[in-house]
Amino acid sequence: MAKKQKSKTPGAPRLSHEHFLNRELQALEFNRRVLAQAEDRGVPLLERLKFLCIVSSNLDEFFEIRVAGLKESIRLGLHDAGPDARSAAEVFDAVSREAHALVAEQYKLLNEVVLPSLARAGRLYAYRHQGFWKSMDTYKDALELTTLAIATEQEGRFPWLRSVAQPSS
Repeated sequence: MAKKQKSKTPGAPRLSHEHFLNRELQALEFNRRVLAQAEDRGVPLLERLKFLCIVSSNLDEFFEIRVAGLKESIRLGLHDAGPDARSAAEVFDAVSREAHALVAEQYKLLNEVVLPSLARAGRLYAYRHQGFWKSMDTYKDALELTTLAIATEQEGRFPWLRSVAQPSS
């Protein structure tokens, strides 16, 4: 019976921390790519809104699980660096900066592009009131606001009026 020979090839080389990505920051990068789909003017409006909703849903879960884990590590005083050589506190700071920037971009796109475009297209029954979007929850809301717009001769401030006044084809 032949003796087993030891492998003469050395073990796999140990990779430095530059070769590793941080999973929390990569999750935010993924959501940035989803947000890019919402920014694409070639994508239909309702699909763009759907991508914005996906980012929101993903961020909810991200904060409930991943960021909560980082905060717990910081609270417990765990100072071990991850494979990317960042401590939990360093990752938390980076995540905070990136998440704030991502959410600011998301809200700007929603409030300045997608919702106004949907309202102009007659697909959204809401209006901008003191910096916020107010939904017309009922027919009564729509009727009261339409009457107000006509009475004050401010139809231009209420984009849904154009779609209501135009006959459907």
